[in-house]
Amino acid sequence: MANLLGSRPRLAIVGASVRAAAQSASRAGLDVVAADLFADADLREVGPATQIEDYPSGFCSWLEGVEADAWMYTGGLERWPALIDRMARLKPLWGVCGAPLRSARDLQILHAALAEAGIGFPETRPSSASLPLDGSWLCKADRVWELDRPNAAAAGLERGAVYQRRLTEQQGRPASVVFVLGDTWARTVGVTEQLIGPRHGAAPFQYAGSVGPLEVGRAVERQLKRLRETLRHDFELRGVVGVDLWLSDDEFWVLEVNPRYTASVEVLELSGATPVLGLHSLAFANEAPANALPASQPARAPAKKQILYARRALYVPDSVQLGAASPGMGENAAWLADLPAGGQRFEPGDPILTVIARGGLAESSAFARFVAETESRLYGATPTPE
Repeated sequence: MANLLGSRPRLAIVGASVRAAAQSASRAGLDVVAADLFADADLREVGPATQIEDYPSGFCSWLEGVEADAWMYTGGLERWPALIDRMARLKPLWGVCGAPLRSARDLQILHAALAEAGIGFPETRPSSASLPLDGSWLCKADRVWELDRPNAAAAGLERGAVYQRRLTEQQGRPASVVFVLGDTWARTVGVTEQLIGPRHGAAPFQYAGSVGPLEVGRAVERQLKRLRETLRHDFELRGVVGVDLWLSDDEFWVLEVNPRYTASVEVLELSGATPVLGLHSLAFANEAPANALPASQPARAPAKKQILYARRALYVPDSVQLGAASPGMGENAAWLADLPAGGQRFEPGDPILTVIARGGLAESSAFARFVAETESRLYGATPTPE
């Protein structure tokens, strides 16, 4: 489709893994040039792609050398706000930088602002002093771990962690909401459930995928509207913003704010949402959305994605046929994405590829069979590297 700006800008996209964002940009009618850690085959199908070895500092020289009208970043890069600020001086940034980025990523600032707005947020402390070592609190820095022993507290001190009271399954489930925020407007794209941790083949507290969209009740809708206006007005965030939640039937708690394209955007788009990066581009063009999303959308076809992490050391030879790297045309389809190049080695815990489905094939049993078939091809036909 033609993008909502009526022209075809060239967008540079950077991050740890940008295939999903690049395909989203293509769906929104944008030309793409990309750089990430993998330069997977299906990313290269969208546009020129570069594998960055000096991560993340290598993005700066790469951006300086490419032709692009604007650039954006995806997951992981928000942890280097000074780098983002330097890159924003090279080319126009469709994204958040400077003080808004730092404030949104500071859990203590976020906690205070959301509490004042009447939005749920787990109790957060700057120090582990006097906290019990029983796993009822989490250490949050560049990763998340339980505060369950003295070594965990020592690691928190070393990494500059903050400490957040742990929410339980009786209180809700992990979820995410995607907003698009402009100067004078805001849209809620949708809510998804997050797949987190070992039950989905990931490390504890690690993201493994998303499924959605989730329907939420009116009480949650009202709270989400208050949240997005707080982020737009008080934090001055613009463009695509993802917020991790702990969601129950009638309320939620905010876990963290990711002021950039998030992995769940792809799931929402595959379930029928308006191309999100088209709206994202408008947030930086000072234009109101031409095709505004309705306040509440009807139920759409489900979609699901799951990252497969290596269970052991793995070598993927050229001879292994992993399957299609693009979606089928029907409402019921399943495919693989982030396909590795043949001859690639993976260490335990490395991301290998992503399984994606929509419609009936996104339902639990059908999706699980597709995951099992994919893992059988990976582990059944490939030897462990010596």
